[in-house]
This record gives sequence, C-alpha cells and structure tokens, in this order.
Amino acid sequence: MGFILKFLLITFGVLYLLGFLFRWVLKKLYKNFQSSAGNYNSTEPRPTDGKVKVDFVPPKGKKGKNFRGGDYIEYEEVK
Repeated sequence: MGFILKFLLITFGVLYLLGFLFRWVLKKLYKNFQSSAGNYNSTEPRPTDGKVKVDFVPPKGKKGKNFRGGDYIEYEEVK
C-alpha cells in the first residue's frame, strides 16, 4: 500500500511541476511574440483624433465610361 501512495504522490508532483513549467514557457513565448508583432509596421503613428489619411485616390471616369457589366454565370438551383 505504501508503494502505490508514493508512486501517486511523485506522479502528481511531477505533473504539477511540468504544468507550471509549461505555463511559464508559454508566457515567455507569448511576450516574445507580442513584442515582435508590436514593432511591425510601426513607422507612422496612428492618428488619435479619428481622422483617416488616404495615400492614394484612384482616377475617376476611367472605369465608368466603357463598363458594360460583369460576366453572367449560369447556375442551377439545388433543392
């Protein structure tokens, strides 16, 4: 009876320590991922007043004059 109790205590202790180690490693990886993702595309600060800056406006009238419509695709209704 003593052997089974020792075995169970050691097993639960090892599993507890592995869980603690696993959580610690995941936290470190998450912080590393956050810091690397936070620096991506951070060359321009975001506006805080709610205004939007548009870098490119396409020319007007180019598409609208000769546009005859899209392609027609036949389909069968499935019941």
